Amino acid sequence: MLVDMLSLNGPKRLILEAILVHMTERNDWRDMMYHPKWRPRIIAAVIIIGVIAALLTFIFISRADRSQGLTLAEAEQEVQGLYEGEIVSSKEQGEGYVIQLQSAHGLYELTVELGGITVIRTLERFDVKGPDTSPEPVSPAPTQNPTPTPAETKQPEITPKPTAPETTDRPTSKPITLISEQKASELALQKIPGKVKDIDKENEGGKWYFFVEIETNDGREADVQLNAASGAVVSVTWDDDSDDDE
Repeated sequence: MLVDMLSLNGPKRLILEAILVHMTERNDWRDMMYHPKWRPRIIAAVIIIGVIAALLTFIFISRADRSQGLTLAEAEQEVQGLYEGEIVSSKEQGEGYVIQLQSAHGLYELTVELGGITVIRTLERFDVKGPDTSPEPVSPAPTQNPTPTPAETKQPEITPKPTAPETTDRPTSKPITLISEQKASELALQKIPGKVKDIDKENEGGKWYFFVEIETNDGREADVQLNAASGAVVSVTWDDDSDDDE
């Protein structure tokens, strides 16, 4: 039979040689799989390929979830629902958006993420009459109707119509609940690790702030100022009076 195979010529012999080469390669691969030297390497390669595939799948899913998160329209609606003014610019930043709001008192920059407004910065203050305030959640001041003045004649007493509530040109918003002292301490320790020695809440310019005094592990002392409404860190003051403003 071998003599008959060797006597083949032309296409039949080429096909026979291809079959023999294929069978030889299969035997070499089978020997490699069970060889003590190559088997661990092959297993490691399979594991690496599986890990890479899992990472690519995770990245794809994360991007898909992010595309279904907060939109620019929702971020602008969040700002306009809380503050009065005109949105002059909006841009995407990280997992949220940075929106600039202009009111009669100034230009402000607000960072909006999926959980809400996280940072409020004052970019420019305008020279207008009245108290200077940034767009922080505050309750509108109650107004009183003028007291009717009786007429000097004997005519029937006329009571003037109540005037409309006094309007202000400062940004106003719906009242929200301030964060607790415990939450303020946790946020301050995230910024400056150490031990909380004291915490105070003060009102400055119609806005509430927490001042958390922290002693670090190396013996230094820092005073962390937080916005009591949003929990954002406003500034960090060390005992040598050098500020690390946000």
